[in-house]
Amino acid sequence: MRKIILYNPRPNPHLKPVDIPLSLLCVSRFLDKDGYPIQIISENLYDNHFEIIAREAKDAFVFGVSSMTGHQIYDGIKASRIAKEANKDIKVIWGGWHPSLYPKQVMENPYIDIVVKGQGEIAFYEVVKRIESGKNYESIPGVHWKENGRVFSNPDRPLMALDGMPAIPYHLVDVEKCLIETEFGGRTVNYVSSYGCPYRCGFCCEQTVNQRRWVGLNAEAVVRDLERLEKVFKVNGISMYDSNFFVDIKRAKGILKGILERGLTLRLGNIDGRTKQLAEADDELWDLMRPPAVTVS
Repeated sequence: MRKIILYNPRPNPHLKPVDIPLSLLCVSRFLDKDGYPIQIISENLYDNHFEIIAREAKDAFVFGVSSMTGHQIYDGIKASRIAKEANKDIKVIWGGWHPSLYPKQVMENPYIDIVVKGQGEIAFYEVVKRIESGKNYESIPGVHWKENGRVFSNPDRPLMALDGMPAIPYHLVDVEKCLIETEFGGRTVNYVSSYGCPYRCGFCCEQTVNQRRWVGLNAEAVVRDLERLEKVFKVNGISMYDSNFFVDIKRAKGILKGILERGLTLRLGNIDGRTKQLAEADDELWDLMRPPAVTVS
């Protein structure tokens, strides 16, 4: 199978990335399961990351970038240019928050061939399969692409259930280089247990990207993931990247109870929820969130 390269751009012009490139690991799930050779590149994983992109792109057929709005756009475009200069036939695919908000704007860049809007695990897998077969990307929801100078757009992809998806392939990165020190753990990694949010907060991009929809991994599977992180990688802190962890209170309680029942000692932090939800929460939820299990921000 031909090689796939994925790049995590620098989010801050003055600071290198430090945490685990979670979005790239998530979109690798199905391709890794199929046995594709995948190389994830980030500044905290390699010192000479642009040189590695130039070298590895020569025999790769896909170069993927995940970008938020901000400096990651600049850094991601530079990396995309390097990949294209090394291999004019490589397909450059962008996903993440910024391309999901402005897919047509992103497609204006000459180094970008395809945009995946919204949830990317299945869409990215399907795009890679189409590239291999030489077919276009019609009928793949959430995909925008160029063909003979024109931009084509498919309808948005609905959120797909997380239950049943392959496990996050942490073996694709050196986890030791992605551990950070936080107030809730000296060996903290980021983790996401759900996508989307059903509410309509005016400051948030969720309304545009996921259109007030939400899907969550079941509580038992979340606890299994956390147990794996603690026992295999010696993680003692989890930075939750969910947009709203408390959409399903029963599920949230199940996760917290599971942590306690399995005797896990890691702590959860950066857990997002709406003020009204938490103000109306019952005593059981608050008791489950008391230290040492959770640090709420």
